[in-house]
Amino acid sequence: MRLLLGLVRTLARSAVLLLVMSVVILVGLVARLPLPVTLALAIALPGLTGLFWVAQRRQGALVTAHRAADATGAAIRAVGPEIPTRRATVPDVETAFEDPEASMPRWRRPSLLLARKADPMRTADARRGPIRFPAGSIDRSELRMVRYAVVPLLDWPDEVLGERQDDLATGDEIRVLGARGSFLEIECPDGRRGWIHRTTVGPPAEPHPEAQEALDAILLARGLR
Repeated sequence: MRLLLGLVRTLARSAVLLLVMSVVILVGLVARLPLPVTLALAIALPGLTGLFWVAQRRQGALVTAHRAADATGAAIRAVGPEIPTRRATVPDVETAFEDPEASMPRWRRPSLLLARKADPMRTADARRGPIRFPAGSIDRSELRMVRYAVVPLLDWPDEVLGERQDDLATGDEIRVLGARGSFLEIECPDGRRGWIHRTTVGPPAEPHPEAQEALDAILLARGLR
């Protein structure tokens, strides 16, 4: 129905424009106006008429929009006391979609650990045994032991700005050279130096002989040594 009404309106407006053009041409011929002037008037007047209709249509649409906005505002004011209750049932977007790993350091996030384990470039390193300082080469009271399976060794004491040089694994021995904020500057048995988070470091690396034997047996059984 709306399509039919729109078609009828379009045909009616086209007929009016043609009528205006015909009247202008007829008047121009009767008044013996120059042909260019007659043609210019025959084109300009229908165009002005069309612009007038477009302006009226836009004004009508604005009036309708203002009326709808006023009606919506009145409805909101009418049910104002109920709005807080309705909003309370809508979950907070930030709470509903909060990343459960956002408050965790990057090196402890499960998703990052899984991605690193799935990386084929790390497969060989994942099966290696703990690296240790040679016996008698250094005072063992100065040593510490890595507590986690994948600990990035950074070139700068910052999780964002620091670039990963390598990964340390559980049981690796390190020697602490210094500290800056929450990071420790460390040295590995193979001479590598860098920065790791202080929470990844355990107590002094002085394993009990029986515990060391048990660890060696487990690593041997799993083919890691």
